[in-house]
Amino acid sequence: MAVVWSLLALLAMAAASPVELVPDRPGIGGQDVPAWMKEAWQADGDALLAASSFDGHLQLSVGMIRGFLVETEGSDTTRVNVTTVPHGQLSLLASTTLQGRMGRIRILVNGDGWQAGSDKARHLLRQNLAHEIAHLAQKQRYDSAYELAALHEGYAEARALDLLIDAKLWTAADVRLARLGFEQSCEVALKRGPLLPQIEAGDREASYACGALLWIAASERVNARPDVLHRSYAKAMRQPAGLGPWARETFGPDFTRSAYMFLTANYSGGPQTALEGLAAGRL
Repeated sequence: MAVVWSLLALLAMAAASPVELVPDRPGIGGQDVPAWMKEAWQADGDALLAASSFDGHLQLSVGMIRGFLVETEGSDTTRVNVTTVPHGQLSLLASTTLQGRMGRIRILVNGDGWQAGSDKARHLLRQNLAHEIAHLAQKQRYDSAYELAALHEGYAEARALDLLIDAKLWTAADVRLARLGFEQSCEVALKRGPLLPQIEAGDREASYACGALLWIAASERVNARPDVLHRSYAKAMRQPAGLGPWARETFGPDFTRSAYMFLTANYSGGPQTALEGLAAGRL
């Protein structure tokens, strides 16, 4: 009998999910989260975590918000204004923290469009979760809190595409559409002028979309996936010399100069030229 119980215990451990879905903070509205979202997030979290480079466990919490959110941390109270989402549309906020080998991802969704569980909602939730899981491996490799947002967020966007393919949650057609979306969003930023001031100001198109295209172009330059390239990048970022010497050694002076020009020059009159030049390494 003891042997039977031991076998059952081993089977239970093997079947246990590395992803734990936990309730959100009281008062946030977690009870309003539709069942499909919890089930999908648990299943997608398992698949994405298994495909990722993150070495640890994951806690996911999800909540729904309306209007504005007030949160208290110790004696400080922060009020976060949330834009009212039009009927049927979707909005979300996400954050990722890492303590040891425990990663925590929190997502807050806003808008009644989440209730129906449409293909668009599931697609957005998966892409967001893949992005946040990419951040966990990133945080494990080095302290990335103070790097340029285009490198930080751009890596997570680029890495998420591979994760979604590896986890069999997306197809190649989905990735092509995502890359087209990056290009369209990045063109919007490029039309406004140089990217670097926009990135430093926290602009999303400049940081996420243009950053993703920068990582994709760099990865294709050396015929390596973003995650493989990022391992080398992370080692360089832990050294005093940092980014510059690593970039010149890894990509050569032409692409390194192109990446710099992509971030700093004014392409407001020809954003598509900037994207083509970055990919070719000849800006």
